[in-house]
Amino acid sequence: MQTIDFKKDQTYKAKQNPEIIKVPPMTFVMVDGHGAPEDKSGKPTEFQEAFNIIYGIVYTIKFWDKKYTAPPGYAKFTMPPAEALWYMADGSVFDMTKPDKWSWTLMHRVPDFVTSQYFAEVVKAVTEQKDSDIYSQARLEVFEEGESVQIMHIGPYSEEAEDIAK
Repeated sequence: MQTIDFKKDQTYKAKQNPEIIKVPPMTFVMVDGHGAPEDKSGKPTEFQEAFNIIYGIVYTIKFWDKKYTAPPGYAKFTMPPAEALWYMADGSVFDMTKPDKWSWTLMHRVPDFVTSQYFAEVVKAVTEQKDSDIYSQARLEVFEEGESVQIMHIGPYSEEAEDIAK
């Protein structure tokens, strides 16, 4: 069986200096939410909960063939990094100083064999397995970013502004 290696895809070769790239359409599991990714009090945030949802679904897809009949076109795949789109809830210019006003979409790429019908089956299975309906917050969507600026940020979110400024 072939393995889809997302890490060899050029879109996952970000460098620490910005560069312009063309991002093709890709299929993602997505969860929308609001607020900062980290909480100074140490309480779990909505963003951290979204990671639980995303990874619960994506790992179920990844290991589906261990427990269930694989869908047409099924293949093993490497796990690319999670991604997020950030914006202000009110539509204004993004403001790093107002995390309580942030909105986001957390995304994790999945192979193209993941159809909406198969996705619904996976969500049902993980919901039953984990006895939690939080997984229904996720959706499957093809996202086409097109021409983009890409940079690799290494470090905490609170230190991201310098890389964004580049």
